[in-house]
Amino acid sequence: MPKDVANYVVRNNDALEISAINHVFPNYLSFGFKDDEEGRKLKSLFNDAIITLENSGRLAMLKETYVTDAAFNEPEPVRPEKFDGAEIIKIAVTGDMPPIDFIAEDGIPAGFNTAVMAECAKVAKINLELVNIDATARAAALVSGRVNAVFWFQTMGGEKFDVPEGIILSEPYYSWVEMYSVKLKDK
Repeated sequence: MPKDVANYVVRNNDALEISAINHVFPNYLSFGFKDDEEGRKLKSLFNDAIITLENSGRLAMLKETYVTDAAFNEPEPVRPEKFDGAEIIKIAVTGDMPPIDFIAEDGIPAGFNTAVMAECAKVAKINLELVNIDATARAAALVSGRVNAVFWFQTMGGEKFDVPEGIILSEPYYSWVEMYSVKLKDK
């Protein structure tokens, strides 16, 4: 897990500590879409939105607020803006990498991924419906049409992997190099 995620997990559980760096090579977060006409259209919209957020400095601010600072403060739930008559896009949220991908105690998605998605939707003028799913079901939910997009974690070891056939990815919007492990503290 990224260092900020490890810090968040350790901060929220006194019995845990950061134990080691597992590997050092690029890791990315992107949005995944079904590789069909609709998915390619959404990929283009989200790529344009990610570039807009990067160029405006908004993406860096979201990272600071929802990742770096959230390692020490609980992230607030994000409620995406609504646009009259705009298309509704269903986005899968797993909650398995807090504070990046996070579900608050009341069941409302929070964290960096949700904040980025809300900002992308604002730029693209689309409506979001956030759908809580199990991380292991993300590809099936996408390919079956249950959702239109998912947050996709990808590790690069020279070549792309963990991207099933039929799924395409947006440009990355977050990256890190070192992967950390968390373990129970020694007694």
